[in-house]
Amino acid sequence: MKSFKYVVLDDVDPVIFDAPLLHKDMRGIGNITSAGYFVRIEGAVKIVGEAISIPVKNGVRDQYLIENFFKSRELL
Repeated sequence: MKSFKYVVLDDVDPVIFDAPLLHKDMRGIGNITSAGYFVRIEGAVKIVGEAISIPVKNGVRDQYLIENFFKSRELL
């Protein structure tokens, strides 16, 4: 199962990315309010870790925001 990295900007906008980028590489794109790792299991998102390259924790809404990110793209 593959894990992906994410940051959430301003408590609203998730940005999904992968190696070789680090969480700290995302600092220039906006105000990072939460960050970590997740996996997708049958379309559901499960938060599985925290960022280590920046001092930002997972947010309580991260799972919800990331699931909505994917759902909005599936409709396109």
